[in-house]
Amino acid sequence: MKYRVNLLPVASQRRFEHRRLGRFWTAIWLLSAGLLLAGHLVLVQLHRTAQRELDAAKASSAPIRRAEADIRRLQSTLEAERRNIELCLALEQTDVPLALLQVVGDSCRGLGTDIQLESLRVDELTVAKAPEGKEPVPRKQILLVGTADGDARVTSFVRALESSQAFQAVALEASQAQSEQVLSRRSFQIRCQQ
Repeated sequence: MKYRVNLLPVASQRRFEHRRLGRFWTAIWLLSAGLLLAGHLVLVQLHRTAQRELDAAKASSAPIRRAEADIRRLQSTLEAERRNIELCLALEQTDVPLALLQVVGDSCRGLGTDIQLESLRVDELTVAKAPEGKEPVPRKQILLVGTADGDARVTSFVRALESSQAFQAVALEASQAQSEQVLSRRSFQIRCQQ
C-alpha cells in the first residue's frame, strides 16, 4: 500500500482547497447563468414569434371582423325595413272590414271604461270553395286582446259581440287575473270569426 503525505502547511492546504472549490463553483454558476440566459433568449424568441403570428392572424381576420360588423348592421337594417314593409302592407289593406271594426268599437264603448282594448288584429281566413259561377266571399277573423274590470265585464263584452250578429263565432280564448289581488283587472283574448 502506498500512503500519500501532504507536506504543505495546513493554511496552504486550505488556500488551495478554497481556490479549487471557488473555481468549481464559479464554473457551476457560470454554466447555470449561461443555461438560464439561453433559456431566456429561447423564450424571448418564442414570444416574439408568437406575437408575430398573433399580429398576422389579427391582420388576416380583420376583414372577417369587418364583414361580421357589416352583417350585424345589415341585419338590423333588414329587420327595420321588414317592420316598415309590414306596416306599409297593413296600411295598404283596402279590404279591412271597417264595419266589423265599428261593431267591436260599439260593443266596447257600450261597457264604458271597464273594457280597454290593447291590440286588435284582423286576419284573412281560408275560404271554402264557392258554388260555380259565384265568387268566394273572403272571411275575416279578429283577435282582440285587452283588459277588463272583472269576469262579468269580459262576459258582457263577449255577449255584446255575439248579439251584434256580425260574427259567426265569438270565442273567449283566455282570461286571467293580472295580479293576485281580489279586485284586480283581468286580461283577456277573444277571437271573432266572420
